[in-house]
Order: sequence, then structure tokens, then C-alpha cells
Amino acid sequence: MSKKLTPKQEKFAQNVAKGMKKKEAAKKAGYSENNASRAGTMLSSDANPIVKDRIHQLQTKAATYIRMSIDVCDRMGQFLLSYISQQVKHVYW
Repeated sequence: MSKKLTPKQEKFAQNVAKGMKKKEAAKKAGYSENNASRAGTMLSSDANPIVKDRIHQLQTKAATYIRMSIDVCDRMGQFLLSYISQQVKHVYW
């Protein structure tokens, strides 16, 4: 049976995946100011594989989305360059 993340753990994982430092991610997830540094270290350690795996899953998903976005932008740029080239040929040739 797989364990589920608590709401705080999920928020922490999302914050870390967004690029926050562990202490800040823990504070934003609802861990106390006094305990945030320790909580961030523990949550992202091998002692908490479900949290660590969730961070990896979120980062992988974000990287895939970014790669897809870059690909779409590249294709749009190629299309626009081709279109503009054709328009310039029409006007000047």
C-alpha cells in the first residue's frame, strides 16, 4: 500500500519543484518558522522517499512542458520566417 502525501508535504514538493529553497518551501507550505529549515531538509531526504519522488515527478512534468513549449515556439518561428520571406519576395521580386 503506497502512502499519500499530507497537504503540507504536497505543497512543500510543489514549492521545491518551482525552485524555492527548502527552508522557504517549508515555510510557505505551513511549517513553523522555527522548524522550517529542519523540515525542509528532512522532507527532501531519503528518509521521505514519497516526498522526494513527488518533487522529481513535478520537476519532470515541468521540464516536459517547457520542452514542448520550446518546440511549439520553434515551429511558430520557422513558420513566421517562411511566411515573411514569401511576403518579401512578393513585394520586391
